[in-house]
Amino acid sequence: MTPPPNLDVVQWAERYRKLSKESSNGGKFFVSRVEVARGPMLWATEPGVSKITLMACTQLLKTTLIENVIGRFAHVDPCPMLGVFPKDDAAETFSKDRLAPMIRDTKVLTDLFGEAKSRDAGATLSHKQFPGGHITLVGANSPTNLAMRPIRLLVCDEIDKYPLSAGGEGPPIDLAEERQAEFKANSLTVVACSPTIAGRSAIEASYEESDQRKAFVRCPHPGCGAWQSLEWERVRFEKDEAGKIRPETAWYVCEACDQPWTEAQRLGALKQVEWRQTRSFTCCGEPQTPEGWAPLAHGVRRALCRHCGAQAVPNDHAGGVASKLYAPKQTIRETVTKFARALRRGPETLRTFFNTQLARTWKEGADAPDWHDVYARRDTYLSGTVCRA
Repeated sequence: MTPPPNLDVVQWAERYRKLSKESSNGGKFFVSRVEVARGPMLWATEPGVSKITLMACTQLLKTTLIENVIGRFAHVDPCPMLGVFPKDDAAETFSKDRLAPMIRDTKVLTDLFGEAKSRDAGATLSHKQFPGGHITLVGANSPTNLAMRPIRLLVCDEIDKYPLSAGGEGPPIDLAEERQAEFKANSLTVVACSPTIAGRSAIEASYEESDQRKAFVRCPHPGCGAWQSLEWERVRFEKDEAGKIRPETAWYVCEACDQPWTEAQRLGALKQVEWRQTRSFTCCGEPQTPEGWAPLAHGVRRALCRHCGAQAVPNDHAGGVASKLYAPKQTIRETVTKFARALRRGPETLRTFFNTQLARTWKEGADAPDWHDVYARRDTYLSGTVCRA
């Protein structure tokens, strides 16, 4: 049976995909298990979008987005695809641990790739054909593989781990995107990663170039209901007499009513997520920060000019950021526990916490002592004299 051609990624995944036996969930796929993932999946078929940047924490939605985009296009809108990973062995790992199980456990994909395999004895871990297209998985370190064949769909995972140049021929993503020239009218690029060092992070730079979408949830307290993005600065916790963090006291505070959320209230809030453009813009001759948004469509609310009401931020490059505060399987207490551990172990562990848990870049030098502490250690001596200890 021919599938409906207008299925978006969420509809496709929920209609056809079964979660791998290796997944902790198992069974049929439901995006509502991690509702924050719905928006980025819808962006893949949002009119006007040609690139998606996802700067997210680990183990939340990045790889699932890539998997479902590949599955949807292979089945509903077949085309040549390229998956780029930091190294060749990472590409093979994705093929064996993620792509192969998805094909095995999703009947429509089993039928598609099974038919191709029976006709193509040359199918390998890094290259698979299906009716109407193919997918090639390569490492970012090989300029030959990146420039091998024309593609329409490009997915790039863990881009902060890519080399700055592939064999001296230029940035890997730039080389891969050149392969989309023949499909420029309907090509799509998806890049995903947790960020690393501020000023050096490729995913941060890509997000800054995007329309900078953030996930908003609603305050669960009656009489408030304020929509807001979840930020680490709103997490609170107590300390003991020795100044050590007590994770068991951790809670989240609404930015509008300043009331604490229980863990149950946070989980309830995560069931309804709205992605909104937050990039600043200039319209009607005035620089503006988004304050009003168009009704939700295709998983996002578009920013509106406060004067003329126009959709003022282009959506050709959709970018999203999401931290562990949106993860239904990790409590606020567990996140604060990881933060306390990182503080004890030093700057390197703290950097990992910022990158993998908060989806934020790490600013080098952030661990420098407070200036008040340095000032308090000053000594008094006469200018122009040498003092002996």
